[in-house]
Amino acid sequence: MQARLDLSTDSALVLDLQLQVALTTTRLNALMGRDPSTPLEVTSEVPAAETLDLAQVQQAARQANSTVQQARQQQIAADLSVKELRGTLLPQVDLFSNYGYTRSTSAVGILQSNQALGPDYGARVSIPLFRGLQMRSAMEVAKLGQEQASINTQQAELDLEESVLNAWTNYITADRRTTLEEENLAGARTQSDVALESFRIGSLSSVELRDVQLGLIAAEQRLLVAKYEAKLAELQLKWLAGMLI
Repeated sequence: MQARLDLSTDSALVLDLQLQVALTTTRLNALMGRDPSTPLEVTSEVPAAETLDLAQVQQAARQANSTVQQARQQQIAADLSVKELRGTLLPQVDLFSNYGYTRSTSAVGILQSNQALGPDYGARVSIPLFRGLQMRSAMEVAKLGQEQASINTQQAELDLEESVLNAWTNYITADRRTTLEEENLAGARTQSDVALESFRIGSLSSVELRDVQLGLIAAEQRLLVAKYEAKLAELQLKWLAGMLI
């Protein structure tokens, strides 16, 4: 009777898992733009997380992160705006040169002919007097925008560093947990083998054997969760560093 109850309980759990697999498969196909009924084949093992280097991840993140790059582009635009406005406040000097030949004649008068040959050059200086106040006001606004862009860039870089370090901590912790759960699983399998042999010779009850077997299943599940979290942390680091593609 106890064995039948255990079988019924396990069967119900299997049905729940099969339902989750079916719903997840449909959702994944929809996200990929495919027919929701497209069959999927999923392996029973979670791939091991790749070995990453923190310094390389940080360097790649600083260069490729879209948020930081956007903040830097806005800062460059603000700097150029300030330089452009500053240039309009300065006096402007225009240089010109010319080389020509002119000749004129007159039938009457004292000067009957005139002839000129040679270069002509000079300079013009213009000083913005009437637009000075308006341009200075625009300059103050541009400087405020420049300062705000600089603050936004620094904040984006700090947020990125924080995200990378947090993801790295999750990555290292998950890797250590995976190693620990592998050791625990090895011990649980040994314990299960001993329990089966004890049950065969009659020194262990069926209830005790089931407890040992449930412990083995729990150890396997914890290892899968640890591997999944390690892989997820690895993908998070690669996403921050722009290394997913």
